Amino acid sequence: DVQTACNSYTWIDGNTYTSSNNTATFTLTNAVGCDSVVTLDLTINNSSTGTDVQTACNSYTWIDGNTYTSSNNSATFTLTNAAGCDSVVTLDLTINVIDTTITQSGVTLTSNESGATYQWIDCINGNVLITGATAASYIPSNNGSYAVIITKNGCVDTSNCINVTISDVVNIETALSVQVYPNPTDGIVIIATDELLTDASIRILAINGQLLREERLYNKEHQLDISLLPSAVYIVSIYSKEGVYQTKLIKD
Repeated sequence: DVQTACNSYTWIDGNTYTSSNNTATFTLTNAVGCDSVVTLDLTINNSSTGTDVQTACNSYTWIDGNTYTSSNNSATFTLTNAAGCDSVVTLDLTINVIDTTITQSGVTLTSNESGATYQWIDCINGNVLITGATAASYIPSNNGSYAVIITKNGCVDTSNCINVTISDVVNIETALSVQVYPNPTDGIVIIATDELLTDASIRILAINGQLLREERLYNKEHQLDISLLPSAVYIVSIYSKEGVYQTKLIKD
């Protein structure tokens, strides 16, 4: 009796075989009333399992026809392997999603996705790339509409365009005397104003707009230590209810 089965086979002797067998016998009675000895010739083929490891951006359509928008390691699908038995595949899917939202503080735009690669673009001028604007934060120098292209974990996405109107920001330098000294400095900087500002903060930014330091300004004179920053040209920004002040600062 030649048989082929997947995983197991129950023969006429009542036994269930889980491996190939060519020695089992069973005795029947033939048409003339004599013994008929049947020998089993059984081939057992085994089912198989596997894991399909996938990484995708935002969504992924698998072999089961479903589109997954979040990571998944439990979905399964059954195929037929080369031996004609079931091949059960388990999905191990990682979905990477980029946060494309932007926070706007005064004229400073900051991407809310951390640890990525950034490229700011000018939406009004055909989405042209802005030279040097490759930090998480960007301070436009002109009225316009700006967005950021974000690259992370092999995925690329672009934020919505944000309108910035420079003329809407009051420059407190015209109303209040603001002093930033010494400039150049080797590390210690004094920020002094004639009047106490309301809800004020000081930001140190790289020349490409990357936010490096931020401190609250509670007094008319504030000491800022940038000795750990490398020698370069930085931007000092003061934000308050009274307005915004910005100047360049040279670190020796």
